[in-house]
Amino acid sequence: MELATRREQQIMLSTEVFNQVSEALRELVASTRADFAIFTDANGNPITHAGKAGQINLSSLSALAAGDFAATTEIARLLGERDGFKFLFQEGEHRNIYLCNVGFNFLLAIVFEKSVALGLIRIFTNKSVERLKQILEKAAQAENKATEFLDVEFGALLGKEFDKTFKL
Repeated sequence: MELATRREQQIMLSTEVFNQVSEALRELVASTRADFAIFTDANGNPITHAGKAGQINLSSLSALAAGDFAATTEIARLLGERDGFKFLFQEGEHRNIYLCNVGFNFLLAIVFEKSVALGLIRIFTNKSVERLKQILEKAAQAENKATEFLDVEFGALLGKEFDKTFKL
């Protein structure tokens, strides 16, 4: 299981959710011919990746991508884009990177050769982002239900223990 950060809380990704996210990344890489894709939390902690990153340090790349996205979010706010930019594209001499926010709590980075069409990346990435949002939303809902159940159960048990302790 991997731990990922949400703005308002932390969410624990179950093995099932982790596998669904990983599968979505594998499909994205396969359909776009990207070198690799990384899924991180908004703080830049890598959660999973797909494809062949070679000698690239994924932890460093994840952290730098998150920093880049955070800086660009502030630029967007200065320009009146209250929720920031959803996608960032950076073009290199040989490789490009396309960064996307996934529900503001997670980021997706896709690294691909310059020969791969940006339109292809955008189309399949948009589909992947929507799929990832659905996966994460279901995981958050399941976690909230489990937390609510535990809160109720804990409250009932605590009440019984107080009753026993104070002989009520």
